[in-house]
Amino acid sequence: MPITSPAAFEDLYGRTVVDVTAYVRRRTHPVQVEDVVAEVYTTAWRRRDDIPTSGGVGPPGAHAATGGDDPARAWLFGVARNHLLAASRGHRRRDRLEIRLAPESATTVPDPATGVGDRDDLRRAWAGLAPGEQEVLSLHLLEELDGAAAARVLGCSRAAYSMRLSRARRHLTRNLTRGTDEHPARRSDAPAGHGSSEPTAHPSTSATPS
Repeated sequence: MPITSPAAFEDLYGRTVVDVTAYVRRRTHPVQVEDVVAEVYTTAWRRRDDIPTSGGVGPPGAHAATGGDDPARAWLFGVARNHLLAASRGHRRRDRLEIRLAPESATTVPDPATGVGDRDDLRRAWAGLAPGEQEVLSLHLLEELDGAAAARVLGCSRAAYSMRLSRARRHLTRNLTRGTDEHPARRSDAPAGHGSSEPTAHPSTSATPS
């Protein structure tokens, strides 16, 4: 149903603010998060006729069970992305946003490779990605958007997003492999008595926004 009243807008805010805040927090300094989120919803209210809607959306976090198919949520990510890019251009020209992988995210970002030694390996592999690669992976893995919604956030075609996602996955796998190669004591075939004897940890598996 279109956003035609303050009550409808409050419902939109209530079901999306947790995810929008998390999206912004991964992409800017903590002291700026509250201001950016406020700007996002100010813009959303001003452009409420442009907000895409669909039925069947639920409370915050419901996207995990529905495949992230709330189009308003993806639209808000796009508004947030535009605000963040506009702010960053005041310091230097950028068209990509670097995404920080918080410690707790290292347990939720899937490992596309095997044999990852620990969460530090994953964070190092993530840091080794280009900002654009972090963006496409984050939209897929952390924001849990499908290809069409992620493409809308980035302002590209679904085919272009799919190609960028595939390339980013390959690069993350390459970085992870390099990380484990640099720490042979973490491999299952490491000689006894060398390095840590702790078992190898594998992050959970699952299938990178005016």
